[in-house]
Amino acid sequence: MSAFLNEIARRRILAKEEQSFEPLIFTANSAEDRENLTKLLSENLGIVVFDEMYDQLKELARSMNPHIEKYTAEMAAAWIEQHLGETPIAHYGNYVYYPWSQRVVHLLEEEEFI
Repeated sequence: MSAFLNEIARRRILAKEEQSFEPLIFTANSAEDRENLTKLLSENLGIVVFDEMYDQLKELARSMNPHIEKYTAEMAAAWIEQHLGETPIAHYGNYVYYPWSQRVVHLLEEEEFI
């Protein structure tokens, strides 16, 4: 077998071994998890990060206040500020890495997401 075919076969095996169909969850308020995620991102430049946490929090604010008929952006902003307290938004929720699609998504914690 040629060197080319050997290399192709070796990389196919490596790709199958490295492929995972289990998402990895990084807790945003854990310094260790943030460090691990930072390492993952720095070692894999092709990973894309989707961070719509503020919009998710706006939807959560609205769902937590169904009695208010006309819920404004200002009301949502005030609720979010109170809800987060001193926690930076980047340290809130979870970052979920989907290795099969090379994506990281910043999501609410499971209880709030549900």
